[in-house]
Amino acid sequence: MGAINTKTEKEILKDDATRSVVTYKDTPLTDAKVEKLCEALRKNSFVEKVDFTNTDCTSIGSRYLADTLCNTLIPCNIHTLILDSNPLGPTGAKFMAQALKSAERLITLKLNNCGIGDEGCIALMMALKQNKLLMTLEIGGNLIGDRSAEHIGGMLKENETLVGLSLWKNALVGQSMKKIFNGVQVNRQLQWLGIGGNPLGPEGAKEVATGLQNNFSLQWLAMGGCDIGDTGCTWLATALKDDGCDLQSIGLGGNGITAKGMKDISRALWNNTRLESVGLGGNYLDSEAMEHFAEA
Repeated sequence: MGAINTKTEKEILKDDATRSVVTYKDTPLTDAKVEKLCEALRKNSFVEKVDFTNTDCTSIGSRYLADTLCNTLIPCNIHTLILDSNPLGPTGAKFMAQALKSAERLITLKLNNCGIGDEGCIALMMALKQNKLLMTLEIGGNLIGDRSAEHIGGMLKENETLVGLSLWKNALVGQSMKKIFNGVQVNRQLQWLGIGGNPLGPEGAKEVATGLQNNFSLQWLAMGGCDIGDTGCTWLATALKDDGCDLQSIGLGGNGITAKGMKDISRALWNNTRLESVGLGGNYLDSEAMEHFAEA
């Protein structure tokens, strides 16, 4: 898999079968430059992955990319698009949402740290109710709050394709988890979910635990840095002690967990035969906590 890393679009125009990756990561691009690159990509049938991380791509550039993904005259071959750390805003997210409705190959979309907010997130969720191809969506660090949670849950009730969803470091709160896990409980495809870095607190952990007790597909859950504390740990233990919980990996780092919470988690592991990985870094685990874990 070759990579194109250049400031001109000429190499893309060559339609070289040996080059399947285009990366301009950390290279500032003007909207005019993005437009020219997209014109070149429309004529290329071999490029599969485009990485525009931190390129100053705006909502205008997002529109050009969306038009490329939706090109019906020459079907676009891009299956992975990375737009992390760009000032797309809600408008840029809406263009990407339009692309999701008709893109024929896109299976991975990363829009972390793009300032899309609730408005942009809701547009993406509405599009994913129709999309039958996307498998991975990352929208971390976008100030997404509780207003989006119901739409995320609603999307998960209808979408039958998405395998991974990252919502890390947003503004989701405890009550948001109830809305999201209402969808997780129904969904049969989602395998990994990242909700770390959100201020969920013990209440959020309680809602997650309730959702996990009726989970059909989720295998990997990342919820580090959610401030769940020992109380939240106790709630999660109620779900993990049930061997009907299919979760294989859970990340609980940086949650203020002490020996008290560790005791409950460890006791839950006595009866759990499916969990393979537990991440506990950055907590307050002393020798007493380790003794509980060793017993498990």
